[in-house]
Amino acid sequence: MAAAADAPPIPPLASKPRKRLVLRAFELLVAIPLIAYLGWESWRAPADFLDWRLLVWVGAIALVHLMPLPRRMPFPFSLSFPLELSLALLYPPVVAGVLVFIACFDQEELRGEHPPLTVAFRHSQLALTVLAQG
Repeated sequence: MAAAADAPPIPPLASKPRKRLVLRAFELLVAIPLIAYLGWESWRAPADFLDWRLLVWVGAIALVHLMPLPRRMPFPFSLSFPLELSLALLYPPVVAGVLVFIACFDQEELRGEHPPLTVAFRHSQLALTVLAQG
């Protein structure tokens, strides 16, 4: 018992920089490969992006993402999911993924409340869901 009492206390914030580093590494691990994949596939088939209606989809998704929602939701909630699902069903997966990646910005991102890597990670998550739906 005396040995446990004599041990120096562990500072509560000692693991915080490590957690932050692991989180940033995970964000990079998700965002960079997806951005590279979407860029490569877009470069390979640029004709898929020539439909003017894609701009309407981008505008609709961006508008829905910019709508204010109550802050205290008990679960993550997105009003744009039906639009993203429709986009994934109507267009090739890469086109839908690129459009969602571009259009899914919100008010917090516009105010600069999140670091760029976190923004890229959030956009990548949504683009991955659309790729999986397609």
